[in-house]
Amino acid sequence: MSTHRRAPLQLPPDRQSAPLAITEAARLDLLSHCLDDDDIALVDRVAGCLVLLYALPISRINRLRRTDFQPIDGRLALRLGDDLVPVPAPLGALVERLVGGRDHLTSAGHPDSDWLFPGRCAGQPIESEQLGDRLNRHGINRAARVAALDALLATVPAPVLAKLLDRRPWRVADRSKNLGTDWRRYVALRVQS
Repeated sequence: MSTHRRAPLQLPPDRQSAPLAITEAARLDLLSHCLDDDDIALVDRVAGCLVLLYALPISRINRLRRTDFQPIDGRLALRLGDDLVPVPAPLGALVERLVGGRDHLTSAGHPDSDWLFPGRCAGQPIESEQLGDRLNRHGINRAARVAALDALLATVPAPVLAKLLDRRPWRVADRSKNLGTDWRRYVALRVQS
């Protein structure tokens, strides 16, 4: 570049080390809208609740299948990896409504499709970019997902949460460290109980 044989290079800006999160009140307000607002499409409501409650990325939500939700003791549970996580009753009702009236099953989709969010192409789930755009219109974005992760880290140790959500353990541990949640005594507490 100093000899003018190469044009100057523009490097992309570094991502912030700690992702920003919306406030807990804003997250709960978004969750309330997803649960109660019938003007929002059912697909967006269910996907938004999954982001706001479980901090699941869109690229994982779009690949959920109907069989990932299983009835346990009269309630619905979501299979995350090898574990079943309870689903709150209001979200369970929305999931059951979505399973009963999914889109794109008579045209490009197939009535026997197992995808919770079927796409327009036969046998394929909705594209993650399309679902992400839909959720962004309602204010459910990366900052909302980070807020959900923060809320979960306040009650669940980082290693357990990383395994449950299939996230990189060092990222979840770094976020936990930034939040100041100290679970170093977790193993000792588990042994005592």
